[in-house]
Amino acid sequence: MDTTVELNENKRVAIIDCGTNTFNLLVKEKVEGKWKTLFKTKLPVKLGAGGFSENVLLPNRMARGIDALYSYKNVIDSLGVKDVRVFATSAVREASNGGEFVARVKKHLNFDMEVISGDREAELIFEGVVQTTGELKEDYLIMDIGGGSTEFIFVRDQKPLWRKSYLLGVSRLHGMLKPASRINQDDVNRLRTHLNKELQDLISFLKENPVKVLVGSSGSFDTLFDMYQFGVAEGSSKGVAQGSVKGVAQDAKQDSSKGVAQGSVKGVAQDAKQDSAKGVAQGSSKGPSVGPSAKPTLHAPFKEPTESSMNLNEIPFSSYPSIHQWLVGSTLEERLKHPSIPQMRAEYMPLSTYLVKFVLEQSSFNKMYQSEYALKEGVLAHYLS
Repeated sequence: MDTTVELNENKRVAIIDCGTNTFNLLVKEKVEGKWKTLFKTKLPVKLGAGGFSENVLLPNRMARGIDALYSYKNVIDSLGVKDVRVFATSAVREASNGGEFVARVKKHLNFDMEVISGDREAELIFEGVVQTTGELKEDYLIMDIGGGSTEFIFVRDQKPLWRKSYLLGVSRLHGMLKPASRINQDDVNRLRTHLNKELQDLISFLKENPVKVLVGSSGSFDTLFDMYQFGVAEGSSKGVAQGSVKGVAQDAKQDSSKGVAQGSVKGVAQDAKQDSAKGVAQGSSKGPSVGPSAKPTLHAPFKEPTESSMNLNEIPFSSYPSIHQWLVGSTLEERLKHPSIPQMRAEYMPLSTYLVKFVLEQSSFNKMYQSEYALKEGVLAHYLS
């Protein structure tokens, strides 16, 4: 008798967010009328890497994406999930051959991939984040830094009054600016010039609608909060531990603190380990490997946070400057050794923090939060409520 998974009559759904850098999987189960997280994980894919200037997806990046989705399919099948929703964002929607990737996903995995617009992405991000911000009574600005795009949503009385998606993801910016390992003043000047040009309507809007609270979602803000927590644990009152950093960051270590089961997804080519900071792994350019590469396994249940935690975490405003200074003063090698910076983000965090700093300068912000909910949770709220 097969005992790998024990199913019940409760409804299960899987949501896959195919981002420009990272593919995210969220599996939810409806128990007694409430959705509970059964499993979640993420894989570094770097789908858009190397193709931003030409607006194309490179063959080895598409192959990596297909491999990641095969791994996720193994998990989904092992958990007996029949309802699967797959979404693609900036890398696929901006690429001239994005339709080819959608077709390959359908051919090899029979997933119907929905490519969402930037405006729709911002809408779904809001629907995810707003589930965590019930105790915020004042206006706030949501900022979601992705690999290919960055979304902003202005919220008043828990309703979105303004939103926009910009082609300002950190992978896209990195490909355009090609900053030094330790970002220098020339890099910063070029970045600020570009942001001033591209964000004119956001800057004007914030002048007319001053806001004091920034709520960040997705990877860069997750890392900023993890760095703050690391600093507190190490005894630094400002949120960044002083002195040497011991050990090399491991993605699994960071993921475990957020409930990602360890050893869960083994099917992606081992180069996933390190498409990291050195850029695109040297993979085959002959197209995807199209066979399932891992056996389905049953994973430990995800521990759902309590309602009182809200899944909203404050990054004290007094702590952020020292986190920013450490990031912009560090080399890639130093960031790779930091225990709270995942390898897949080490290359991009200086650009991320300068992007955050630029936005903070545009209004009278005095509070910053990290929301653990984003697009995936918005999809769940919108499509499955």
